[in-house]
Amino acid sequence: MVTNLKKTITLFSLLFLITITLIVYASKLQVEKPVTIAEEFGKNLYTADSQKIADYKKIMASISNQANYLKMIQTFDKTIQPLMTKEAYENCLANRYNTLSALICAKGNYTVQVTNFILSKNLYGEKEDKAGYYYEAKLKFTATNGKVERTDTSKGYIGLSKQNSQWKVSIHKLNEAPKLYNEIMIKDTKK
Repeated sequence: MVTNLKKTITLFSLLFLITITLIVYASKLQVEKPVTIAEEFGKNLYTADSQKIADYKKIMASISNQANYLKMIQTFDKTIQPLMTKEAYENCLANRYNTLSALICAKGNYTVQVTNFILSKNLYGEKEDKAGYYYEAKLKFTATNGKVERTDTSKGYIGLSKQNSQWKVSIHKLNEAPKLYNEIMIKDTKK
């Protein structure tokens, strides 16, 4: 009888500890989720490989055909659009944040990788429906001939909100574009 009581107490203690562990783990995941979305968004926004640059050039060549242009730009943005609210995506399009890296790379004959994406502490603390992070994206531009590499940074802000229980980027602000962008655009205007 005492043995059965000890087994029962041990079993209930074990179940209690497992329950507490799962609750703590689940709450930790909920806190980390906006960070994950912000990091994924930032890395996807700034990365431009040779395929993305080729796609960008096709889009720019079809800009006169509005219907085709919109369809192509949405395909181009397939890695960032699902992470954003409708309003944030429209703002991204209006400010051309979605094509900034591809523009730099197409005009300067580069590809770009994100080597580090650093987020500040969540500005909203532990709020359940909002998150906001200042970021610094460390970038590595590689010339298409592979001989020249250049590092650069970009800084901004990513705000997130919950929509239908999912974290979405609700605002993106670019505070500092990569220096290479300004150099290429100045060189381009002198032509």
